[in-house]
Amino acid sequence: MKIGIVGLGYVGLTLAIVAAARGAEVFGTEINPQIKAGLAENRATFFEPKLDELIAKHNHKNFHCINNFNAPPLSIKCIYNYGWNAALSKLN
Repeated sequence: MKIGIVGLGYVGLTLAIVAAARGAEVFGTEINPQIKAGLAENRATFFEPKLDELIAKHNHKNFHCINNFNAPPLSIKCIYNYGWNAALSKLN
């Protein structure tokens, strides 16, 4: 299953990585440059036990941080949006 997640803060990133660890292919998007930089280094910008280890295991394999959903990967089954309605326009 392919899942899209808008916002990779505490809720979105934790959900994304757990879904990837359970076998889903996950595409997440984020506008905060600090969060994006952390993911490029396989780390979260907050503490959650074992999260950095799971990011390193799944990043660029079945977890992908993408710039936007203008052209989402084919056959995404759901997109999760946690309180990001105002930010969605910035992603396009």
